[in-house]
Amino acid sequence: MKNKLILVVFLITFKVGAQVSDLKHISFKKVNKNVRFHKGESLKNILTLTHKLTDELQTKVEKFHVIYLWICKNIDYDYETYRRINLKRETYKYNSEKFIKWNIDYRKTIFKQLLESKKTVFTEYAYLLQKMDFIAGIECMLINRYGRNSSIIIDEINYPNHT
Repeated sequence: MKNKLILVVFLITFKVGAQVSDLKHISFKKVNKNVRFHKGESLKNILTLTHKLTDELQTKVEKFHVIYLWICKNIDYDYETYRRINLKRETYKYNSEKFIKWNIDYRKTIFKQLLESKKTVFTEYAYLLQKMDFIAGIECMLINRYGRNSSIIIDEINYPNHT
């Protein structure tokens, strides 16, 4: 029993130490400089923008971080679209299949809107991050789960509402 405890403590210590030391060689100064330098750039050519943001960076951590920060600082939240989606959620409250079908079709429209207006909601932030990560050579997986806010009764949700 004592040997198992020592092994667990060793593994936890090793794991934590490895995670901290892995980030020591990363230059977040370059990341922040790139985000500032490319502030306000258009999304009309995501390929070019992604290369501009990530070209000088060495690690996937730096590349992911620059893309994430650029999105956070340059894409606004679109409350009108949020209201539209919530109205559809209410309409299809008892028919999650119809809502999912509507949502799949609507995503095509909302992504085009994002590229033009640089405003979006919910999942589109994640889709943009995934698309830019793919261009930068970073594997990125979207995971749909349940988000909670003041108007959601978690026990009554029939479909994932957050990515």
